[in-house]
Amino acid sequence: MRNQKKGQNKRERSREKKELNQENKHRVSLSEQLNNKYKELANNEMKFQTTISLEQCILNFERETLELLNKNKSLENDKIQRDIIQSYAVTPDSLQDKLSNDLLTLINKMNKTTKIVELPKLPYGNTLSDREFLDLVNQCIEFANLNLNKERIKYIKKRLTNEFSQVLSNLFKRAQYIKDLLEKALLTILTSEKETDQEDNFQILKINNITKTPLIKMDFNGKDSLKLDKNEFIETFTSYIYLKKFQRALKVFIPNLDKIIKSENDLIKFIRDYFNNKYIYFADLPQNVLALIIHTGNIYLKSSYLYEYYNEKDYDNQLIIREKIVLNLGHELMHHLIREISIEMKQNFLIKSNGKNNKTNTEIKFKDKFSNKYIELDCNESGNRFDHYFFNSYYFEELYEGEAKLFLDIKSINSLTEYREKLKKIIKAEKKKKLTPNNVNKFKKINQGHIRRCIRSRILGEFKVSEEEYNKIDISSESSDDKD
Repeated sequence: MRNQKKGQNKRERSREKKELNQENKHRVSLSEQLNNKYKELANNEMKFQTTISLEQCILNFERETLELLNKNKSLENDKIQRDIIQSYAVTPDSLQDKLSNDLLTLINKMNKTTKIVELPKLPYGNTLSDREFLDLVNQCIEFANLNLNKERIKYIKKRLTNEFSQVLSNLFKRAQYIKDLLEKALLTILTSEKETDQEDNFQILKINNITKTPLIKMDFNGKDSLKLDKNEFIETFTSYIYLKKFQRALKVFIPNLDKIIKSENDLIKFIRDYFNNKYIYFADLPQNVLALIIHTGNIYLKSSYLYEYYNEKDYDNQLIIREKIVLNLGHELMHHLIREISIEMKQNFLIKSNGKNNKTNTEIKFKDKFSNKYIELDCNESGNRFDHYFFNSYYFEELYEGEAKLFLDIKSINSLTEYREKLKKIIKAEKKKKLTPNNVNKFKKINQGHIRRCIRSRILGEFKVSEEEYNKIDISSESSDDKD
């Protein structure tokens, strides 16, 4: 009996050892795959110069991310590694050419029709399979054939089959993390009736460089107060001021918001879920586009922030770079929240936000910080609404040290009045100093005539007004929704 029990224990230990070896083998396999991917990227990396090139900055970011994931073993990091490997997935070689030919065949058949079709549905929050994508392209082409005029259809068809024929031919040879972005661009070109939106997305089709690892952690000179990671994002965007501004903007677009978001904890859950399940990448976005969120829910930030992150080592500059990233994420997070909370918009990413209370006005006025000028933006764009409330109606063409410090410390502010007055005081002091921006300070304005924005936040006009009229543009402080 004793020998039988010993034999049983021995078999159990052997089985446990075998399972442990398999688990370790799986872990090593993931690590090796990620390291091999990095080695492929790093083959051409040059030794550091005084100024690091953007290409080298991207490589550094990817290397540091992989080292962090491999060094700190956890179930969460294992999941992130698996997600990264999954994002490298490419359509099987045997199907790539056929699918590309199918795509180009569909586009070549674009032609004006009168067939009645509804706006196709692109569910929010998931990646499309190749077949789902092609089926959706077919539906979007039918929608374009009905809703666009003959000349515009001809123009889009010509550009896609000539200028972008190589992009489309290679689409199914691209890794999923870049294919998602290109697919979103093509679907938007086909379904948007605004030529400006179409042109923006033609530029997106030209993108080649996207970080192959998402943003997991950024150290900013090793200063704990500046560190960015998932926990910092959650703490920041669930802080008092952000929650109040998100809620106020959401009410404009979702009249029955109180029935869905019954307490702040409900909104906090949506924000936590985002950072637990979605990813943030850096990409060489068009010159005038700062950030965008796509149908998968992932956010893409301008890769120039990485260039600044690695090359501008002064503390104040690092602070400003950090806050530019955070402020852009706040704008894009607003897009996510409205699509997650609104059943209609969650079911279809192609539906654009529309303010329910806007019967006549289609624009919202932002005040220039340093002159008697106001800027008009589309009030039906949810990110514009959020920015208007968050910045208390000011337009941030540049971001300076005092403002960046206020936004850094926002987690400690629990009064809308306190926040509003501090922001006013800082801007008033800056105006007296007549500050001259350097490259790092440039936030939404690159230079004369070039305004940076979220892909949908287009300026409608800029106007000089009297000081009296300028001072009246202060909707945030006058609203009962924005009082403590």
